[in-house]
Amino acid sequence: MNDIGKIKECVGCGFCCQTPCGAGARLYPGAKPCPALKWNGERHVCDLMTLPGSLGPEYRKELYAGEGCCSNLNSWRKEPLQDRTKKEEPIMETLPKTFQIFLHCLGREFISPDALFMANLSMIGELEKRGYSKEKCKTISKLIIYYLKGEESSFKQSFMGSL
Repeated sequence: MNDIGKIKECVGCGFCCQTPCGAGARLYPGAKPCPALKWNGERHVCDLMTLPGSLGPEYRKELYAGEGCCSNLNSWRKEPLQDRTKKEEPIMETLPKTFQIFLHCLGREFISPDALFMANLSMIGELEKRGYSKEKCKTISKLIIYYLKGEESSFKQSFMGSL
């Protein structure tokens, strides 16, 4: 039987908060995953829904809490629940400090994420031609993206998307 279009019970996998909802986008422009996503040791919960007073219930109403999961392409619901709020921290000493500063400055400019992505790919190709291992190139690429994303303006992220 086809499950497309069927709403299923929420299991707390955190899939839906990888791209913030309307409330998360208003409060945390450009953030991915949503900073309101929290792991309680058993499942993911939205911190907005737990706010005291009338705020928590208002967010629960806005976000259709208890209505179930309607993301039929969500493969996470079938996996064992795990904390997906942790961010991978890169090895900082890999890039020279001056290059880190340059990337911070570049990330603040209004440059298309596609152009930045293509420049990153081109640089990785050049590094590979010069004998850098694929693993080292991958690490350098992740670091470049880390520093660029760390300084993207919220306007740029919301207008152009992100890397």
